[in-house]
Amino acid sequence: MQNVDEAFIARFKNKHEESISYFKKAYALEQEAALKLKDSYSDEPTRSILFRSAASMALNGKLMDEAAKMIHYGLCGNPPDDIKKELNDLYEQVTFHRHLEFEGLAIQNNEMIISFYGPETGHGFIKSDAFIKRISAVEKMAYRTIERNLDLPFREKGQYNKDVTQNFQTFFSTPMAASYAVILKIASSNKQLVFPDQADIKTIPCASKIIDDILHGIDLINESKENDLESLIPDEAYYNNFISLARELAPDEKNISQVGLKTCLVDAEKEVFFKRKCREIPVLRTPKVGNKGEWIGRLFLADADQHKIRLIDETTNEKYDVKVPPGVLSDIVKPYWEETIKIIGQKSGKTIHLESFEKIE
Repeated sequence: MQNVDEAFIARFKNKHEESISYFKKAYALEQEAALKLKDSYSDEPTRSILFRSAASMALNGKLMDEAAKMIHYGLCGNPPDDIKKELNDLYEQVTFHRHLEFEGLAIQNNEMIISFYGPETGHGFIKSDAFIKRISAVEKMAYRTIERNLDLPFREKGQYNKDVTQNFQTFFSTPMAASYAVILKIASSNKQLVFPDQADIKTIPCASKIIDDILHGIDLINESKENDLESLIPDEAYYNNFISLARELAPDEKNISQVGLKTCLVDAEKEVFFKRKCREIPVLRTPKVGNKGEWIGRLFLADADQHKIRLIDETTNEKYDVKVPPGVLSDIVKPYWEETIKIIGQKSGKTIHLESFEKIE
């Protein structure tokens, strides 16, 4: 544990090689302990916990073959269901890293690898709607993060600012097999921007800063640190937008079990394995205005000026105005035009104040 502590301290200081060295030392010790129980199949959950721990240290120490071996030993026993799931998650991570090594891929600091794991993914394929929804959320998150870094007021409607799209562009690589992964690349110019409605000159943030902000925000959500996210994104509209897009990107209950995000910062890599399910991410903060409930119906109107949508209840055929918090309507709600959705919120009269919603499959 002392070696692990030193490894994380070195990683925090961006001392990448030093961190790996400490993880290798930790692995050597944990492997020795785990192998003492290799044939002790009745010593559960201790046996599988030790092999899971050894595999994790090997993975962090870039010892992929050793990590795979420890995972194999752990799964060959009788691990409890939760440990079995963690071992399988670790194996997916090992597979992803091995693929990168095999393809000779180096992650640049303006690139982010996004990988998807779960029943709807396979070796180089993924169900289209699961992919399109999540990759669209990441791209929107990138442009909103650019606008926020440029101190632009949140844009509730209309297209991206022309100066932003001319100076930033997003690209996606040919898909890789991970289970399924793509590379997002943000290209940016080195000019300065002067916006017509603002007197000051805006220095364009580097692409690595944008990607770092995205990963940091997702990491905070993954770790249930919404208060820290509010400190990072104090503007209400930008905060609502980010956490709502994160819900779109997040794993679901059964089809996408994990979303991996990885980039390279200075001399170190940064990665987030997004495991928190979309239903576990907090709903939008809505003041207490009425009785809480759920309504299922078809969305047939979106009014950006009034911050509202209209819903026809599929059971009663009643029409409701749904009040939408700032930052959510354009990127999150509007794409579901004429879809059947479930609204969760508070009802006051004929108005529902939105807390969250989901598409009905």
